Amino acid sequence: MTTEEKQTLLLQQLDDYLTEQGDYLDQCIVKLTGRPHVPDEQNVAFLEVDDRLARPMIEDAVSAFTRDRSWPTLDYRECLHLIYRAHIARKVIQAVLRGDPQATAMKAALPDLQNREDTLRWFLVDLWNLGGKAFLRAMGDDWLKTRGQVVDKPPDDSGQAESTE
Repeated sequence: MTTEEKQTLLLQQLDDYLTEQGDYLDQCIVKLTGRPHVPDEQNVAFLEVDDRLARPMIEDAVSAFTRDRSWPTLDYRECLHLIYRAHIARKVIQAVLRGDPQATAMKAALPDLQNREDTLRWFLVDLWNLGGKAFLRAMGDDWLKTRGQVVDKPPDDSGQAESTE
């Protein structure tokens, strides 16, 4: 098996694993609220505002998950953040697997996919810190466009990575 084939296999397995984790987090939300999570612009707005406040808790949860191979007890807020992080991770993985030109830079930045802990941390923490807010903004813009509303870009939106501080 070539290095490229091995990387493809590992990315496919990671995509499947993140799908399972997203399903688990969705089930946690059902247990906590009695109903399934339905993504909408309110969730996106909440996550965008709450990201900086929740970041330490989310990073601690991801660290515990990668170390213990199971999620710690999570509240609704943490589950919601992690669902969106897993979603963006899967979008990036799928773009790399398809060979999308936009994914070339991401492919070059991928961690050693054989190191499970580093890989999960990179996809659920580091990748999010590189562009999570931009992803949320794009999701919100998409929802507004489907409703026929005009979307204005914020004047300070340079498209650059968010600071992790």
